[in-house]
Amino acid sequence: MISTGMWQLALTLLFLASQSLCFRILRRSPIFTSTSNACSKQQYQYLSYFDEVDGYGEDTFDAKEGTRFFETEGVYGELLPSSLREILLDVNTRPDDIVYDLGSGTGKVVAQFAYETNVKKVIGVELGRKRHESAQLVLDKLLKLGDGGSHKIQLICGDLLDVSWQDATILFINAFCFPPLVMLEIEKRIRLQCPKLRYILLFGQRLGLEYRLQLAEAGGWLPGAGGKDVNSIGSDDELLLSQELAFQHFSVPNVRMSFSDDCYCELYISIDELRKRRTFATDVYSLYHH
Repeated sequence: MISTGMWQLALTLLFLASQSLCFRILRRSPIFTSTSNACSKQQYQYLSYFDEVDGYGEDTFDAKEGTRFFETEGVYGELLPSSLREILLDVNTRPDDIVYDLGSGTGKVVAQFAYETNVKKVIGVELGRKRHESAQLVLDKLLKLGDGGSHKIQLICGDLLDVSWQDATILFINAFCFPPLVMLEIEKRIRLQCPKLRYILLFGQRLGLEYRLQLAEAGGWLPGAGGKDVNSIGSDDELLLSQELAFQHFSVPNVRMSFSDDCYCELYISIDELRKRRTFATDVYSLYHH
């Protein structure tokens, strides 16, 4: 026979568990998503193959003087795996997701998405030929081993703006040294050609550059922008890229790059995605409290 006190304790614990569950959902935490915690020991062993690849040496590029990447093509840096894992807590990946890493270097972020999440496919696009070839050698080795993640990976050597990524649902862009013209073209491509996009993970830049330039040309502000100055656009505002594509912007601090421990990830989540997640959180809360 269970006493009244035991019943009260059980109900209290159930209530606290439901509160914790709803809190995690509202913080955009992927409870039902495969994360690094679900990565097996063998998968980690496969993932470690990419640690052998060094992207900091001199590389060769197809870009020539006068092209959009000529001034910054030799600059290189990597996001540390621990920071990507933290950021992915805010990304609700799905089995039908297609991820593009624009400027994928030696393929380490591509591999981490493939092995530590449940996405369908990860495509890395890298301009540096040596970095691409080094990553491809590791990938070929893993494909021969028949592991559980390498089949998701595709590596492309080339200019990211010469590759179609209109099927992307998640974009990862380490853009610390991307020239303004490249960022403008990326924004244009997102606005016109990426109808399925749900998340953008952007480093070293912010979206809304085209709008900020328009504001600057108009003297720093526009009546239609509510009198906001140039630098405020894209910080805490909803970013409307098209009538169908709008994002909420979040800054994730203390991101560790290979050259700094104090970087930011500019995380953009589609308004439609946020609406679905908040509706789901409300449904779960109602289930536990009625």
